[in-house]
Amino acid sequence: HFVFINPAAAFVDNDFNAELTGAWLLGHDAVSQLMTKTKDSLRSLFRDRKLMNVLTLHMATDLRMYEDAQKLAKDLLDQYVKGFSQ
Repeated sequence: HFVFINPAAAFVDNDFNAELTGAWLLGHDAVSQLMTKTKDSLRSLFRDRKLMNVLTLHMATDLRMYEDAQKLAKDLLDQYVKGFSQ
């Protein structure tokens, strides 16, 4: 079951930032495609601050070409979780 959302609205909500909007859309789409057990596992991960910090640091390593890679990684992950939760 897929719920249509207006991608333009998501783009506006993210101050016209394509990367953040993409992360939000990915989270939104993922939740509609995953099995319940997987969704529950991810929600548990999202609630674990220590694991989320580790994930952010790992993501920042792959984004090291950006000036503030750790902030970007956190922002992308936050948007993914926000999309996943809506």
